Amino acid sequence: MEETKYYVFDCDTDLYKLSQKINNIFKEVKEKRPLSIIIVQYGYAEICVDDNIGCSLDINGLALDFETSCISFDTKNKVLSLAVTFYENDCPVIKVKIIDKG
Repeated sequence: MEETKYYVFDCDTDLYKLSQKINNIFKEVKEKRPLSIIIVQYGYAEICVDDNIGCSLDINGLALDFETSCISFDTKNKVLSLAVTFYENDCPVIKVKIIDKG
């Protein structure tokens, strides 16, 4: 059975509180996964990670840290979308999208 949770964040906000919310989502993913791997999809990239995922403040905005990979972006006029899919006996998948407000 598969369950997907969608999160959308306006990045023109208190970045510290936003990073805490994202870290809570990542913590939930780590606790609920049946296997040790988490798959992160961003654009055409797919990254397999273990426990080392988190969100931190960056010089220009936010940084999503996935072991040795990092997605850092300027948060001005941006929306962050996370889709987290949990599978019964497989790795969870986190799909990351950074969208311009336009």
